[in-house]
Amino acid sequence: FSDRGFQRYELPRGAGKIASADTFHLFGPIQEDLKDLGLDLPNIHHEGILPSVAAADFGAYDGFVFTRMFEGMPNIVLEMSQHAIPLILAMSVA
Repeated sequence: FSDRGFQRYELPRGAGKIASADTFHLFGPIQEDLKDLGLDLPNIHHEGILPSVAAADFGAYDGFVFTRMFEGMPNIVLEMSQHAIPLILAMSVA
């Protein structure tokens, strides 16, 4: 299964290139190689799947970017809203 059509990888890739002094952490499963996705930059780190979003400490983060274009019920967005950090959500136009 590839989620390349649903994920907007160009956003973290572009941000990583433009804001090279900043650090970006990617959470969740990524089926493809980071290099193939253009995400093999020194300031982009794939952290994998979080066992508990509610228990995670996001106090050091400036925001959360949700890059999926299509999601039935985006539970992660609801969970992240409880951490009181700004959210940026991808928009899908049908």
